Amino acid sequence: MKKYLLPNSGNFYKAALHVHTNVSDGKLPPEEVKRAYQKLGYSIIAYTDHEVFVPHNDLSDEDFLAINAVEIAINDPKTPDIWPFMRTCHINLYAKDKDNDYCPICTKEHIYVQHSHQYMTERMNKNTFKKEYSTECFNRIVDESDKYGFLACFNHPIGSLQNYEDYIGMKNLWGIEWYNAGSNSDGMMESMQAVDDLLRAGQKVFPIAGDDSHDYDIIGCCFDMVKAENLSYEAVMSAFEKGDFYSSTGPEFYELYLEDNILHISCSGVSKIFVNTERRVNFVKTSTEEPVSHAKFDLKDYIEKSHLSEGHYNNAFIRVTLIDKKGNEAHSRAYFLSEII
Repeated sequence: MKKYLLPNSGNFYKAALHVHTNVSDGKLPPEEVKRAYQKLGYSIIAYTDHEVFVPHNDLSDEDFLAINAVEIAINDPKTPDIWPFMRTCHINLYAKDKDNDYCPICTKEHIYVQHSHQYMTERMNKNTFKKEYSTECFNRIVDESDKYGFLACFNHPIGSLQNYEDYIGMKNLWGIEWYNAGSNSDGMMESMQAVDDLLRAGQKVFPIAGDDSHDYDIIGCCFDMVKAENLSYEAVMSAFEKGDFYSSTGPEFYELYLEDNILHISCSGVSKIFVNTERRVNFVKTSTEEPVSHAKFDLKDYIEKSHLSEGHYNNAFIRVTLIDKKGNEAHSRAYFLSEII
């Protein structure tokens, strides 16, 4: 029997999950951002303006969905208060309910783009959430936002000058950016390292790709392709929460399923397909000539040996990487054997 890792039913929708507008420090109004992304085939935008949570339900229609979100920053006071030197932690919070108009983490004292104050509600202006650069505070942000119906994504760790000690203690994150077009354009190349580190620590986090766009120069560099029953807010956010999506700078997944412990992959033409695991067992299919669009990998031995050490089975996972001839990547989420076998 087939176990679909990407759902067999539903439709794929192209999403941009890290976008700024002139509500904070972006150059374009929300309506213009929508038009720019729609021209590139996107159906979904998460509006993640800095420190102020502003719903944009008025922009949603039958062909487009605005996800209401906010980006929160926690700066390290031990580093200079100048961007090139400042160590920081940025977290995107995505509202699971379109009618949610309140974020408990947004406070007037932390707004650093002055015109953003006009978008703060009276209730949020009364917030007194205290930020400090510590793992405990990062986790408190995630936990508190979860209580109010938000998914939390840890943004651009490389571009934030963060290292292993900064993030390894983070809990209950929904996602981590492995790609950020803003960071990469500055030569701060994000990667899957933080994702894999937390996965190997038993945290079920999803890999996210974000433009972090502020103007026309960085729009459409990457996407998160979600498979949902329809383009409603409820269906899309439910699919994102469950992990029914992949992230990419180019390649596309078409089908991903397990049958009799054989992993089947169908995708756009690429030069490399990897199945990565939590240990030094990986599966590879490559081609230096014709693009590869299908692959099958026998996972029987890997699955059997996942039982060898007590408790290891719960942390055993597989995830799939696609790389095309231009070096563009796509990553599935990690599928823990405990959930798929």
